[in-house]
Amino acid sequence: MTNRNSLLGRSRPADRLSKADREALERATAEPAPTQAPTKPEQAKTAPAQPAPAKAAPAGNTAPPANVGRDGTVRQDQLKFHWTSECPACGFKVAGSGNPQPGQRLARCGRCKLNIFLKGK
Repeated sequence: MTNRNSLLGRSRPADRLSKADREALERATAEPAPTQAPTKPEQAKTAPAQPAPAKAAPAGNTAPPANVGRDGTVRQDQLKFHWTSECPACGFKVAGSGNPQPGQRLARCGRCKLNIFLKGK
C-alpha cells in the first residue's frame, strides 16, 4: 500500500484540472439567466396568479389498495403460546411455550437448577 490515495478513490495530482481549466469549464457550462417578458402594469394588478387546478384521479382506478387488511383463519392446534415466569427459589426468569396442564413440568431454572411444575393435581 504505497499509494494510499488511490485506494481511497481520490484523484492523483496528475489527473486534476488546473485552476484555469476549471474556470474555463465553468464559464462554458454556465447558462445565461432566463429573461422575463415585461408584463403590462394593468394585467399585474387585475389578474393575480392562480395555481393550476389539481388533476382528479382516473375513474378506472377503483380497486382497493394492496395493503388493506384481509381476514384469515387458523385451527386451534396451530396456535402457539409463549409464557414467562420467575423461579420461586431465586427469581430468575424462565420461559417456555405451549399450553401446560396442571402438574406438568414447565421448565428447569438456569440459575439454581430447580425443576418448576405447574400448580394443581
